[in-house]
Amino acid sequence: MKIGILGGTFDPIHKAHLEIGHQALEYFQLDQVWFMPAGNSYFKTVLGGSRVTDAYYRAAMVKLAIQGESRFHFSDMELIREGYTYTSDTLLELKHHNPDAELYFIIGADSLHTMKNWYAPEVIFHNASIIVAGRSNQISEEVKQKDREYLVNRYDAQIEFMELDHLDVSSSQIRMEIQHGIFPHPMLPDSINQYLEQHLLYRNPLTEEEIMEVLQKKLKPSRYRHTLGVADTAEKMARCYGTVKPEQAHLAGILHDCGKNEGTAITHGPVGARIAREEFGITDEEILGAIRWHTTGKPGMSDLEKIIFIADYIEPGRDQAPRLNELRKMAYIDLDQTMVWILEDTLSYLKNIGTNIDKSTIQTYNYYCSRIPSVKK
Repeated sequence: MKIGILGGTFDPIHKAHLEIGHQALEYFQLDQVWFMPAGNSYFKTVLGGSRVTDAYYRAAMVKLAIQGESRFHFSDMELIREGYTYTSDTLLELKHHNPDAELYFIIGADSLHTMKNWYAPEVIFHNASIIVAGRSNQISEEVKQKDREYLVNRYDAQIEFMELDHLDVSSSQIRMEIQHGIFPHPMLPDSINQYLEQHLLYRNPLTEEEIMEVLQKKLKPSRYRHTLGVADTAEKMARCYGTVKPEQAHLAGILHDCGKNEGTAITHGPVGARIAREEFGITDEEILGAIRWHTTGKPGMSDLEKIIFIADYIEPGRDQAPRLNELRKMAYIDLDQTMVWILEDTLSYLKNIGTNIDKSTIQTYNYYCSRIPSVKK
């Protein structure tokens, strides 16, 4: 079997990627092309590449885009690998699981020149032939042939060229054009445009009013009322202490449960931080941290993180927790003491109902207990 491997960040996958796959199938009589989104790439992470959209979204888009083509396959091999992603490791793993397959690694024309600097290039060229897909005006013929000659002589590489003159597009260009209002984008499959519309990817950050409109549709009415209560309470607490911008606290409160429908009682905090960044365009790390830690807490929380944690517990719609009146008073006097009381009540409740307790919550309780004089407990 002849397998082509088409890797990349796919941020987003576009029509040129699909055309590369189709042409590789025909030109080189491949049996399959595997679309393999990159994970934690060394070149992106260490060498200063731009931030890549969360793997969850990139994987979902690839799966959508290749539906209907039986010879296209999705692989999460690089997404699930821990640490940095190296092509040599990917090819070795593929060879191990497919010892009789002929592997063809598909790259862009601009990557050919840098391949000699990749990790373990000898392993790459030993295990796969290279298909260089690109435009005739992207890299000069002289440079391409010089690079090919060097790799052939140095590593006995097998390198073939495949021209794509009529598809002059890149993912970064598409992202930029979407941010400037070109949407739906003509170089994206309909399914991907629809996915971007649904998840608000690559758009300019939404205003708070627009975020509230989205959340009102996304959350149950009772959860949305709770969200408003947390936002108002957080803003009041921020004004009281003066260490957090009120508008920052209000927005964090609005977003704190944005992952509620996709996570558990514990995980909807981290999930919400991801959604706030990717879907709502939030880049404020303090707000993202407040969303992330509002379910479990953590030692050494910022004032904003403590405010959201506390506001989530004491907002006016809450009526079941013990000593709410005392907590609502203490919340405007001492953040750390309020944290201790809330964590104490939470741990007691979880123990009584026999639920597993997240270790972060225990660590947070111990941390804040150590900061409070015993006479205040």
